[in-house]
Amino acid sequence: MKKIIFLILKIIFITNVLLIAICFEYMIIRMSILFLMYSFIFCLILKKWRDYLVVDIYNTDKKYNIIYADPPWRYTGWRSGPRSVERHYPTMKVAEIINMKDTIKSITDENCVLFLWVTFPCLIEGLKVMKEWGFKYKTCGFTWVKRNKVADTWFFGLGAWTRANAELCLIGTKGRIPRVSNKVSQVVDTHIEQHSKKPAIVRDRIIELVGPLPRIELFARHTVDGWDCWGNEV
Repeated sequence: MKKIIFLILKIIFITNVLLIAICFEYMIIRMSILFLMYSFIFCLILKKWRDYLVVDIYNTDKKYNIIYADPPWRYTGWRSGPRSVERHYPTMKVAEIINMKDTIKSITDENCVLFLWVTFPCLIEGLKVMKEWGFKYKTCGFTWVKRNKVADTWFFGLGAWTRANAELCLIGTKGRIPRVSNKVSQVVDTHIEQHSKKPAIVRDRIIELVGPLPRIELFARHTVDGWDCWGNEV
């Protein structure tokens, strides 16, 4: 329902913009001003809708059963140069991510599942973060095997040793979160998009796996219908 409302608002906004352009073309000043006012109102509505999805995790009473996180891991050996991820976005030290533990614990329900993205160089650090955040490691939930942007061939990064491809999304739990579907595949075989952006299908698989429980995406890049989110890019 939220998705439909959001789509309708976007259609109305685009329609108003087109009508304004037409009105100015034919010098219909009053109608132009009227449609401009409508467009301004709808911009405010869209902003309020976005604010509804974006949560300040440091100032909220909300509790979640699903935490989906993609921390901006810092690679100490690649802090500069063309391979540095900091050319794309600010990174965090492992200690800084761990220090979020009190906040993470405050927003998690007593029964909660964590889906945590890690790369192989940060695998041990990822397991440490998971433990400090109050979750017990269970398994690898998803393995993303990447294909190139414009071809179906495999993508290969430079890697630390061998030419790298896959990324992992680990599962950790606290309390009891039952699996509601046994048909969810671990393998995610999709094309890469912008740097470090994870496949959208993973969110759908999470819901299929454990159900449409209260959920939030941490370190998010944009809002997604049905998900609360937090991050410096939303």
